[in-house]
Amino acid sequence: MIKFESLVKIAEKDNIIIDELSKKLNITRLTSKVMINRGITSIDYAQAFLNPDIKDLLDPFLLSDMNVAVKRIVEAIHNNENIWIYGDYDVDGVTSTSILIIYLKALTKNIYFYIPDRMTEGYGLNIEAMDYIKSKGGQLVITVDCGIKSFDVAEHCKGIGLDLIITDHHTCESILPDAIAVVNPNRLDSQYPFNKLAGVGVAFKLVQALASELNTGIDYVNIVPIVAIGTIADVVSLTGENRIIVKNGLSMIKQTQNLGIKALLEVTDLLNKEVTSGHIGFIIGPRINAAGRIGMARYGVELFTSNTYEEALDLAKILDKENVKRQEIEAKILEEAEKLIYEELDLEKDKILVLASENWHSGVIGIVSSRLTEKYHRPSILLSLEDDEGRGSARSISNFDLYENLSKCKELFVGFGGHKQAAGLTIKKQNIQEFRKRINEIAEEELEEVDFIPETVVDSLIDIEDISIDTANELKSLEPFGIDNPSPIFLFNSATVKSVRSIGKDERHLKLIIEKEGYSVDCVGFNYGSYANIIKIGQQIDLVVTISINDYLGQKSVQLLIKDIVTSYEEKLTSSINYLDSILPIIRQSCNESTDFNISNDMLHYINEEDRKKYVIEALNKENNILVIINNIFNLAGLLNIMQHQGRDFVRNINISYNLSRGYKPCDIIVVPALSQIDKEKYKNVIIYDLCFNRDYFINITKTFKQAKLQALIVEEDFNKNKSFIKDITPEINEIRLVYKSFISRKEKVLRIKEDSYLFSLRSRANIHISSFRFNAILRILKEAKLVDYIIKDSYIFVKMLNSPNEKINITSVPIYDALYRAANEVISFQKNIKSLN
Repeated sequence: MIKFESLVKIAEKDNIIIDELSKKLNITRLTSKVMINRGITSIDYAQAFLNPDIKDLLDPFLLSDMNVAVKRIVEAIHNNENIWIYGDYDVDGVTSTSILIIYLKALTKNIYFYIPDRMTEGYGLNIEAMDYIKSKGGQLVITVDCGIKSFDVAEHCKGIGLDLIITDHHTCESILPDAIAVVNPNRLDSQYPFNKLAGVGVAFKLVQALASELNTGIDYVNIVPIVAIGTIADVVSLTGENRIIVKNGLSMIKQTQNLGIKALLEVTDLLNKEVTSGHIGFIIGPRINAAGRIGMARYGVELFTSNTYEEALDLAKILDKENVKRQEIEAKILEEAEKLIYEELDLEKDKILVLASENWHSGVIGIVSSRLTEKYHRPSILLSLEDDEGRGSARSISNFDLYENLSKCKELFVGFGGHKQAAGLTIKKQNIQEFRKRINEIAEEELEEVDFIPETVVDSLIDIEDISIDTANELKSLEPFGIDNPSPIFLFNSATVKSVRSIGKDERHLKLIIEKEGYSVDCVGFNYGSYANIIKIGQQIDLVVTISINDYLGQKSVQLLIKDIVTSYEEKLTSSINYLDSILPIIRQSCNESTDFNISNDMLHYINEEDRKKYVIEALNKENNILVIINNIFNLAGLLNIMQHQGRDFVRNINISYNLSRGYKPCDIIVVPALSQIDKEKYKNVIIYDLCFNRDYFINITKTFKQAKLQALIVEEDFNKNKSFIKDITPEINEIRLVYKSFISRKEKVLRIKEDSYLFSLRSRANIHISSFRFNAILRILKEAKLVDYIIKDSYIFVKMLNSPNEKINITSVPIYDALYRAANEVISFQKNIKSLN
């Protein structure tokens, strides 16, 4: 089987809407395409998206129970009751807690907070914490970012006389906890127009409602940036109200007087810089999260509610140090996990990575799980073992619903929860092996090989005219980027490499200069430094990129940031032993010149190279029970280059193989099929993609599939391609002699050869270039001449030297050599036959 390493899909768009948005908003068609891909298809929506305003935030009292919650909190303020904010230990919980404290402490001195310890208490509300709050005089608890499933804790609060208001954003069940109020946009009875708020967004709506009820102002400049930080870090949709919050919050960060934010910006070297959602997600957020991961989440709240800058700066520095420790712990766990994958798992069989260790910090394994899933493109579940239990974090790929499939194993767990892409679980140690077996059996049923191929969906193809500073600035107006509004990415194809080098510390990054249509463009690929040894000057490549502005010493220029490098399949297929095994029997067939060439001219379709690819892609998209026959592997490479840009759903329905069909999919692409073994009844439509190497094989195809609709696509260049290929694989006598002499000079009876290294040494020592195909043809000639025997195993060629013959062997008389020598003439003869029909 031939497999894709990665896939790219170009998002489809309605050209009428593209033109309408472009004209009425005075933006480029490229920006219009990007907006449409994000569901922005009307002028009103587009204008609101481009100009999100705080005044457009929704009425908070549209949230169920908001009026009840506000009434009880106002009563507590007026009666000087002790109010406790109970928040989760992640960034969302910390920021939610912080904004309520900032707002409420201006109204009452009796405001306190409680953040559970991740290590000892775990996620959510717990009875012991409520008892503690009660013992400290607590009268009202307001939860933020947690509590929606805390039924037992709600009952306990009633029993001890502690009033409870739950604000949360996580998925609700049909029955809610018995609290004074439950404010959640995801309640099943909710009429709130936007249900994608983060926990901090719900807390902010509570602040808005209280301010409205109490007729107090809201210090937006000091509060909204904190709401923005929590919203971005919680990885929720950056549309609707979240876009209003984040867009305005990021613009307010420069003016905010919040000492915690200022201190964070200072320690991260972001002070006086334009802060983006990327800075929050990858620099600010992880520092706040790091404290929560190791049981110090309260530091984050103390940071945002600091009274002096010295205090805030000290706390920011602590968080910064804890983040460094978290990174070190993460790197160690990742190294150990990679070792376990190598030692314990079989990636051919294990569709899900289930790994466990007693050495892993349970607060960090979620990050490592994300990294493994990204690298191996398969779901991963990491378990931190302590005593007789494992606490786990899981991450998934787009086509595998973690929550649904973990539910099928729920009897093995102490507990679990989560959603489609991420989950957490607790499991007894003795159940881990059974769980690994069970979840992999589920994956085997649900997932195909194509599901493990990474797919990038790009907004559009771009050309040279799209790459400009003006375009980059226009696309920037779509910020902030995140979930549901990702950074625009594009496919820039058929670019010629003019310069390539690695840059940066440890040469981890890549700098390219590429050229197309006479114009050069600078490209930078972060963490793509290894490609400097792979990409060659003059090579054509496809790049997945973003368009950005490089500001160097005040000089601005446009550049492309590389997100993926899509290399041509031509190089990947030029060493295919499978292809040689398929094509040589066809070449060896003796052609019968007397055979009638009675081919209907209606079957022949004269076409150009590009139209041929489009024709076949369209046919594969529309029809089932179709067979596409490929003869020349370089034509296959060209088709694969186009196919990998069609996306996963297209590839899912197609088998691509040498010689025979290897599966049960609706469509087959077979390279030089063995006609006698083909299930000819399966196919209603057969396309001969390119010209055969001889007419006998062509005639056999027409006889084999006489019941099907048969089409032969005739491209003039194929004749020369076939002749060139025959020439490439047919060795010269001196080359065969050189290879054989290099074998016998080694003295060993059995040689172990690494092909690349061997061919490079030949090139260095004898100044002779032998391609992989030609070398493998030489091996077959030597084997047929009974001079050697060989097998290929584990990427090595093991060559066994046979006894030297008593008399000199005439290589030209070896049948396989003779067939190769004659094959070029047969291509020419077949060319004449075809042209006689035109």
